[in-house]
Amino acid sequence: MKKFLFSVLTFLFLLTSCAANPKPSAPVKANAISVSSSACKPVEYSQQQSDCIGTLPQTLQDVEDRSDCIVQGVLQDDAKPNIQYMEVTLSSGKEQQVPTFGTTVSTLKVTKTYKGNLKEGDTIPLGEDYFCIDYSDKKMVCYDGNYLPSKTGKEYLFFLVDRMSETAWWGGDYLPLDCELGRYPVVKQNSVRAQSIDSMSNEELNLGKDDAAHYKSIYKEVIVKYMS
Repeated sequence: MKKFLFSVLTFLFLLTSCAANPKPSAPVKANAISVSSSACKPVEYSQQQSDCIGTLPQTLQDVEDRSDCIVQGVLQDDAKPNIQYMEVTLSSGKEQQVPTFGTTVSTLKVTKTYKGNLKEGDTIPLGEDYFCIDYSDKKMVCYDGNYLPSKTGKEYLFFLVDRMSETAWWGGDYLPLDCELGRYPVVKQNSVRAQSIDSMSNEELNLGKDDAAHYKSIYKEVIVKYMS
């Protein structure tokens, strides 16, 4: 499993002023959120540290082999955060909940299937490795790997891990395999050549600030096999 920790620097002042009495609390599934809904608030991004186990897939074949399901689908506008908090006690004696890690769960409507037991028209809960925190003056998007939020109404090809039977707080949904390596924007047949992917920006690919060369290498294979 991957989980990501909220930036230590963000809460440095808070944590240094707390008594050494942290207590984990239950995950919170809050109301629907949208990264783009706070038009009057600036959006900041915070890349999180992840505890990845094993090596990342190096080729499309690796991605396919490690996936339980391969589907195309469109994300619905019903995102809900699933955040784990740690409860700390301030020097004043007041208790404060600090977000530590989490995901965002949305409904994915399946439009095409390539592997697994899902079928066209199914709707499934998709857990993405990011969560949002609303402050009075800004919105913070905390993300894992190089995975920025998917856009609602946009079609993607997902390589998914099935966690529906898991009972822990992070279970009960499908998760893109290895963060961004499990998600690729769908392009119309023959509208984009694989070679042109190199010129696409991270923003166009819903990616963070890290180098995307490895992602693009696999995306080229994806386009040739699934979108040509």
